[in-house]
Amino acid sequence: MTEAKRKKWRDGIGPVEELRVCSEEVEERAKASSSPPRDSNRLTTDFYRKEENITVTPVRGAIYSPRYPNAYPRNLLLSWKLLSPPGSRIHLEFDGHFGLEEAENGVCRYDFVEVEDQSETSTIIWGRWCGQKAPPSLNSKTNVLRVTFKSDDYFVAKPGFKVFYSLLTFSLLPSRLPSLPSSAFVIPPLTCGTDKREEEKRQPEERRKSEAERE
Repeated sequence: MTEAKRKKWRDGIGPVEELRVCSEEVEERAKASSSPPRDSNRLTTDFYRKEENITVTPVRGAIYSPRYPNAYPRNLLLSWKLLSPPGSRIHLEFDGHFGLEEAENGVCRYDFVEVEDQSETSTIIWGRWCGQKAPPSLNSKTNVLRVTFKSDDYFVAKPGFKVFYSLLTFSLLPSRLPSLPSSAFVIPPLTCGTDKREEEKRQPEERRKSEAERE
């Protein structure tokens, strides 16, 4: 890659073709035998950046870090935007074989995967995870989820992550109610007023009958 193209790629203004994952460059990064000393005060900007939009359908899909379940490359900033039809939701479930660089003082500063719930008015951050424990499964609040994966310039032999996504549908029509499960408790209908009055009329007759039998 020429210096001019590298500058465009670094500044994020290159053509779409230059934003695609280049397997040769990823391999070149991954083959580095040693990593430079980490300076927590230095902000690394030489990331390989890529964004991808994915339409969520009833067919289950998955996204994962490059080379999963083998060690992921360094200096990546990847983003997947999951879009489902209006009125539906998205279910995420992480594979148990999960491993990113450990947190520092309880904070995922260097390598992490993050999930955001996005709408036109707000953004909900479900979490930012790293280390060895897989994140919990979740159901989105909207029909748009963003999954972001970042790795810095320090190489670690970790498998990365894999997350499965699937479609959850909800009816928007109020007249269509979900069917009740067999174990659901159904409240019986209330007794109407006419039946209650007829019952009150029968009570004196039954009382007189019982008095006559006692005599």
